[in-house]
Amino acid sequence: AFSMSQWYPKLCQYDDEGWHANPYIGREFYGIWGDFDVTINIDKDYVVAASGYLQNPELIGHGYAPLKEGVVHGDKISWHFIAPDVHDFSWAADPDFVHDFRDIENGPRMHFFYKRDSEYVDLWKDFQPNAAKFLSFFSEKIGKYPYAQYSVIMAGDGGMEYAMCTFIDGVGHPTIESLYSVTSHEIAHTWFQFLMATNESKHSWMDEGFTSYIDDVALNVVLNQGKALPNAKAYDDYFKWVALGLEEPMTTHADRFKYNTGYGMSAYDKGSIFLSQLQYVIGKENFDNSLKKYFDDWAFKHPKPNDFIRSAEKVSGLELDWYLLDWAQSTMTIDYAINSVVADKDIIKFWWRDQPDISDIIDGKTIRIRGTVNKHEKSKYTNCHETMLNRVKILDN
Repeated sequence: AFSMSQWYPKLCQYDDEGWHANPYIGREFYGIWGDFDVTINIDKDYVVAASGYLQNPELIGHGYAPLKEGVVHGDKISWHFIAPDVHDFSWAADPDFVHDFRDIENGPRMHFFYKRDSEYVDLWKDFQPNAAKFLSFFSEKIGKYPYAQYSVIMAGDGGMEYAMCTFIDGVGHPTIESLYSVTSHEIAHTWFQFLMATNESKHSWMDEGFTSYIDDVALNVVLNQGKALPNAKAYDDYFKWVALGLEEPMTTHADRFKYNTGYGMSAYDKGSIFLSQLQYVIGKENFDNSLKKYFDDWAFKHPKPNDFIRSAEKVSGLELDWYLLDWAQSTMTIDYAINSVVADKDIIKFWWRDQPDISDIIDGKTIRIRGTVNKHEKSKYTNCHETMLNRVKILDN
């Protein structure tokens, strides 16, 4: 298929920090929203999938609408698309595209384009219902998808998000699980990369990390995976990287990490953990409402890190500047552990290494445990005790 992305000169963004004329090296541009009016003249046998809304479907056919009576195509067809309020326009074309669509209740029409000669045709048919559920999930958990269409297109290399569509290659996802995974991730980008559109050159974790977090949650819910911690793999990968001593701050420019793996750990894994640990700090209800407020406050406005944390502060009532500072601008790590835990009838005794305070949040209240919990307080702290055991390593020494 022709995969037409990053195919025209783009205006660079000007904001309160000045001009951002960063070259495209392999991440995303920091783009400007606008209304795109695009006409594509192409051989009549090609099916075109694109950002925006096709303006002349009755003159086109190809699965968009019944062909108007009397219309006879010449050698070429003129496809006219309008894409309002987007900061990119992409399209793909192939004479072998099959064009399916599904109408989502209280949502957009979702289009699927895939090559009829692909060995994965059955997968591309079977994954469509859950792909639609992913989009509905994000629309419910973050904010309502504002456009009338979304397209999943067999094109490009790997998976990549664009305005109102995503390109997913036709050979790199040979199982339904891998197709679900990449599709969920790329659809989720619509909210963080396109609708809020942070400057990814400077704050890549606010797109890739937030997308990775909500993508893992969506997979867990929609596919009934039953994971207690949906983004557990992000923790595993991040811990291994930290152990190597190669971590760089999340404030590192996306194109200036010493190692490409370092970019991935910072943008994807640590960015994902940033959200799941924030949920631990402010509680699930506050966290869920913070995501929605963030979207309501900053859709179509290019937010920065402090803008997100201020949304969370307003919802939770907590001061969170320390959380943003330590996570994004340093590579410091938590270093505490429990030496031993002994239960003796109705008394639980804790012995700390270096005598730290151990905190947890239950029912929106912060409680601290130090030393011995007596029988009158045991029931109050039982859940905290269990939570701590799930989150720290117990040392035998």
